[in-house]
Amino acid sequence: MIKHIFSDMDGTLLNDRGDLTATNQALIQSAHIPITLVSARSPKQMAAAIEALNLTAPQVGFNGGLIYQMVDGQPRVIEDRPIDNAVVQKIMRLLAAHFPNVSISLYDLTNWYVTQIDDGVEHLGKIMPQGPIVKSTDELIADMPTIYKITFTILNYDVMTGVMALLNDASLPGAAVQASSHVYLDITNEAAKKISWCALYRGL
Repeated sequence: MIKHIFSDMDGTLLNDRGDLTATNQALIQSAHIPITLVSARSPKQMAAAIEALNLTAPQVGFNGGLIYQMVDGQPRVIEDRPIDNAVVQKIMRLLAAHFPNVSISLYDLTNWYVTQIDDGVEHLGKIMPQGPIVKSTDELIADMPTIYKITFTILNYDVMTGVMALLNDASLPGAAVQASSHVYLDITNEAAKKISWCALYRGL
């Protein structure tokens, strides 16, 4: 007997346009089984699907960096694994020194920060449910929020290759660097990928 469902979002729950189809919505709601979405997305990016499906179980965002539950429309943290502030600052300084024209996207629990508006940010903005908060590298380092994910959206292949090489050669303890497509590069806490979903299930 199925007691709980864990589902990816992109390419699984959502169609190739990133939308929840009426068919999937009807099937899930008729199953009457608790569902946990497991995604690289932020809570804001997951919110529309959670609301449409009336999900009340814990949800998993940022590639496992955050386990949370929506309470009164806001994410309540159950367990989290953010990126170490020193690592975030090192990444930002590296990019400012070697690729000053590349914007960095950083996500805390509710906000999307960018260091500048470039074509990558404009591309990402087409699928984001919120606008970016623009802050310089120095401003973010001076008042660093708790960051769960860093994303680079780079449309130029040669620049993306250079950024990947820079980050792969850097010492970034506790961070996982992973390309999710030819234009998206994500960084999360590497411990997030080691979460035992069986352990989470036992706690539900």
